[in-house]
Amino acid sequence: MRALPLSLALLAAACTAEFPPLDGDGGPPLDQALITDGAVLARDLTPPPVDRGGRPPGDAEDRDPEDRDPQTLDAGPTDDATLLRDAAVRDQAPPPDMPPPAPRVMLDASEAPPSGCAPRTVTLTWRTLGVDRCTLRAGPDVLRELQGPDAAFGEHAVPGVVADTRFELTCEGPQAAADASFVAIFDPALPPTLDLLRGGGGIDQTQRTCAAALGEAQMANDGAVDNHAGSAARLCQCQGYGGFDIVSAKRGNCFASPHDNSIWSWNGSQWSGQRALGHNHCLEHIRCSAPVATCGALLYPR
Repeated sequence: MRALPLSLALLAAACTAEFPPLDGDGGPPLDQALITDGAVLARDLTPPPVDRGGRPPGDAEDRDPEDRDPQTLDAGPTDDATLLRDAAVRDQAPPPDMPPPAPRVMLDASEAPPSGCAPRTVTLTWRTLGVDRCTLRAGPDVLRELQGPDAAFGEHAVPGVVADTRFELTCEGPQAAADASFVAIFDPALPPTLDLLRGGGGIDQTQRTCAAALGEAQMANDGAVDNHAGSAARLCQCQGYGGFDIVSAKRGNCFASPHDNSIWSWNGSQWSGQRALGHNHCLEHIRCSAPVATCGALLYPR
């Protein structure tokens, strides 16, 4: 037999050392050797898994974004802090109810009171908010107790009012109390000035009417009012005026026959008369001014 070349002999020796005999020399069978060597090869060729915070390989974030569920892509991270936050939002108590409104009360007359001093009916109207019950008064007198819908809004007619009157609506609610008032003013609506002349319904009649209303002495048909500033002022007061001016008067010739006539004057506290024979002076024309603004300021009721 021819000897092998040196290079071939060395190659054969290496193969024998790398791959042990398959049969009859104590090595593993052929099939088992192939399986074992394949597992080792697969293990060696597989790259180690990347550490992603405890998530196992193959998690949704390891896959290609194009293969993920669109909802998963939009949802963002769902770690424990996010879940706790979402649960807290869901379990948050609803906001408290708004407190009831602060009470408001309005009281007025349904229409402007008419002028004049005659007794009349005053119709009151009211609107409220945030109250449970109210009391409607005219001065100290209670007119109506109001509750529920009646306290919210309504109207009430007060007949026979004869003087300036304060009406008041006092209310109570869950938050606080509130009130409103309205004053009915009786306005005589007098003209700026008034001229009184002797005779007829002027100076003479004013003295008789005023004196009768106040329980004072009235002059007779044969009398006249003295040419006297106090008497002129009293006549204008009886008509509702605070000022006066003596336009004209007669001195010494008020009556042609003074012996059977009388002259009346106001002495500051009462009317008194005397014979015109010794005092034949009288008022002919006075002009009253500065009218009062309310019926309550009149000297006597009309």
